[in-house]
Formats: sequence, C-alpha cells, structure tokens
Amino acid sequence: MDIQRYLADDPVLACPPSALYRLRKLARRYKTLVLAASVLTAALIIGSAVSIWQAVRATRAERVALTATIAESEARRAAEAERNKAESQRAEADKNRQQAVANLEKARAAVDESFTLVSESKLLDIPGLQPLRMELMESALRYYQSFALEHSGQPRTMADVAATYLRTAQINMAIDRSDEATTAVKHALDIIGQMRREHPEDRESQIRLAGFFTERRWLKRSTAFPRDRISSYMALMRLQRQWEQLAEQHPTEIGFQSDLLGIYSTIGATLHWGGRAKEATDYFRKTVSIGERLVQINPADSKYRSAFADANLQLSKNLSALGFFDEALALAQRSTQLHQALVSEFPEIPEYQASLVTSMVEIGDRTAKEQPLQAEQVYRDAFKLADSLVNRYPGYILYVQIWSVAGLQLATLEGTMGKHDESVATMQRMTHTLQALQAASFKEAKTREGLAFECFFVANRVPPVPNQVAFSEQLFQFSLDLLSRLADEFPDVDNYREHTAHCHQALGWRKLLSHQLDEAAEHYRTAIPQF
Repeated sequence: MDIQRYLADDPVLACPPSALYRLRKLARRYKTLVLAASVLTAALIIGSAVSIWQAVRATRAERVALTATIAESEARRAAEAERNKAESQRAEADKNRQQAVANLEKARAAVDESFTLVSESKLLDIPGLQPLRMELMESALRYYQSFALEHSGQPRTMADVAATYLRTAQINMAIDRSDEATTAVKHALDIIGQMRREHPEDRESQIRLAGFFTERRWLKRSTAFPRDRISSYMALMRLQRQWEQLAEQHPTEIGFQSDLLGIYSTIGATLHWGGRAKEATDYFRKTVSIGERLVQINPADSKYRSAFADANLQLSKNLSALGFFDEALALAQRSTQLHQALVSEFPEIPEYQASLVTSMVEIGDRTAKEQPLQAEQVYRDAFKLADSLVNRYPGYILYVQIWSVAGLQLATLEGTMGKHDESVATMQRMTHTLQALQAASFKEAKTREGLAFECFFVANRVPPVPNQVAFSEQLFQFSLDLLSRLADEFPDVDNYREHTAHCHQALGWRKLLSHQLDEAAEHYRTAIPQF
C-alpha cells in the first residue's frame, strides 16, 4: 500500500511524515500549480526588488536634486548678495566720484572767479598794481597748466589754459614785455588749434575762450617792439584769423566781438607805430565799428563804452598822421565826450581820467592853429586833470607821461601866442613837479627809469621861452642823476650807461650855448667813453 502511495506521490504510512516531506510530496503531485505559483512568486519578488531599487534610486535622485536645488538657491542668494554688494559699492563709488567732481568744480569755480577778478577787477587799476596783477595771473596760469596735465585732452581745460595765456599776453604788453606777450599768444594758439581739431563740435569749450580781452591798462604811453617783429606780427595774424572764425561760428557770443576789437586795435597800433599808418586805418575803423555795435547792445557796460572811446581816439591819431585833420578832430571830440561821461559816472577810476586827458590833448592839437584860444583852454584843462593824477599817483609813469605832454603842449602854445609869462610859469610848474618826483627815491627801478626818460623827454622839448636853456639843463641834470644811480645799482645794464652818456652830451651842448666852455668840455669827455 505504501508502494502505491509512493507511486501516486502520496505520503507513505510506514513512518510519520514531516512537514517538509509532506510539502515535497504535495509539490510533486501538483507540479503545474506549484511551478505557476513559483513563477508568480519569483515575479513578485523580482518586481518588488526592482520597485524597491527604483524607489531607492528615485529617493537618492530626489535627495541629490534637493541638495542641488539647495546649493543652487544658496549660490543664487550668495550671487544676489554679491551683486547687491557690488551695486552698493558702485553706487558709493559713483557718489564719491560725483562728490569729487563737485568738489573739483567748486575748486575750479573758485579759481575761475578769482581769475576773473584778477583779470577784470578795477581795484587793480590803481597805479602800481599792474605787476601784482601779472603775478596773480601767472599763478592762475600755473594752476590751469597743472590741471591740464592731470586732465589732458579735456577741451574745457584746454580752453581755460589758452584763455589764461591770452590774458597774460595782454598784461605782458601793458607792462612792456612784448616778447613774453608774443610767446604767450603762440602757446594759446597752439592749444586752441589742438582743441578745435580734436573736439570740433564742442561749442561750450569754444565759447569759454570768448571775452579774454579786457580794457587796456598800460604802465607807459607806449611799449617797445618785440625783438622778432615778423614773428610777433604773424602771431597776431593767426590770432585774428582764429577769432574771426570763432566769431562767425558763434555770432550771438558777444565776447568774441569784444576780443576782435582788442585784436584789431593791437594790430592797428603795431602797423601805425611801424610806419604803416595807411594799413592801420582799416583795422582802426573796424574797432570803431565793433565798439559802436557793442555799446548799442550793452549801453550800460562801461567796459564797452571805454573801448569804443579808445577806438575813436586811436583812429583820430592815425588819421592825423595821414593828414585827414577834419575827421580826426571829429573823432577826438567824440572820444572826449565818451570819456567825459565815463569820468562823470566813475570818478574813482583814474584810467578813464587819463584817457580823457589824452583825448583832450588830441583836440588841442587839431585846433591849435585855427582856434588857439579854444585849444589853450583845452590844454589847460587837460594839464590840470593830469596834474591831479600825478599828485595822487606820483610813481605811475603813464600819468607822468600824459601830464608832461599836456604841459608841454600848453607851454608851447602859450609861447606861440606871446604869453611868455604864462609859458614860463607852466615850465616852472613842470620842473618843480619833476624835481619832486626825482627826489622821491621810488623803490621800483622801472619807476625811476621811467622818470629819468621822461625828464630827458621834457628837457629836449622845452619851448622857446625865456630861460629855455636853464630849464633844459635842470631837467637833463634830473635825468642824469637818476640814470647814474641806476647804472651804479645795476652795472650789468648797458642801457643805463648809454643814456647817461646822452645826458652828458645834451648837457655839454647846453653849457656850450651858455658859453660855459670848461663845463661843456667836461661833459663831452665823460660821455665819449660810454658810447
């Protein structure tokens, strides 16, 4: 029976069946079911394993992604923080830069304001302060030059440097430094040419050049020609062309017109005193035309009124030299009227009074032959006004010069009219004043030099009055004393020795006329080795 059970895959009964034995028998009996169950179980296990593995991978990927997201977020926050920090630093830098620019602009504005005061203020018109004005102008020039080195290529700075050069050139001319004036003009023109080539469209910087020419403030009646006249004249021609172009490009900028008036005036004076009065006429007529237009535009501006008055006077003198006396007289009269109005409105400005004296003397010169009484009164009024200037400003040579011209013209006309006592009185007054000035012992060598030359000038032009020779001798002696002291003080200046020789020669001739032969011979012996 157990054999049949065994063959039927049933448990045998010979011994108690174990659980494993029963299970094995059951599996043999139901192989198909067991196999299907096994396959299903295996599939479930494998599926579960794959699911678990994929779940693990997904979890790990999620963790990696989360980590990356966190890292990216932190990086983004860090980048944002850095960007904010950079923006903050940039904003702070911009603020600091703007503040620095603002501070620089304030500094520039302060210098510009001081520069304007120095170049235009009438407080520095007080005689004797022109050298101080020059020193202040040169200080401003050094500032602009150093600023230009730090900000090279900036058109505004280039314009400021050029304008300063032109203003210093103007003052150099006024204090008889014509060579330095020419050099300054050339520097200015080189800078302006570079600026206009590199920044042709920068109108603002070009306009900053306008108005450099201010009212004339001379130390003497005339200035020496530069050593190289041709080079100086060519520089003036370049300046004229440059300013005519600028005036054409900026027709509403009145400063360029004002500058052209000064430029034409300077060129005209150069031609006039160089013996080319006919060519100078066209330039002087241009100055009158521009001056009239400026006064029409700004009738209250004393600077333009003064320039217009001076332009009339210059043209008057030039036409007189050419023999056009009627027009010259009309111009001198208009100049006098304009200057009288300025003196009336601005009595504290001596420059206007000096110009009035010169205009009045020109009227006297034009009317002396046909209207001697009128001319005498004009000369007398001019001499009186000039005398007050010399008394107020005794060391200012320009005023001494215009005073001496007015006095000599008055004394000469008085003598011509037969008023010898009045003529002698005028010469006595002049001699007394020059003696007082000669004894004043001014510190400035240029002042003493100017006085010496003026005494020599008057001595050579003493009119034919009683005691003419005595007046001349006394005045030549004043000049000799001043020049001798200067020659001892400055032995390297040959000019002083040469002029003392001229004084000895003139005194020798006067002594000869007075029959003082021994003294005449002594003066000649002293003069000969010094020539």
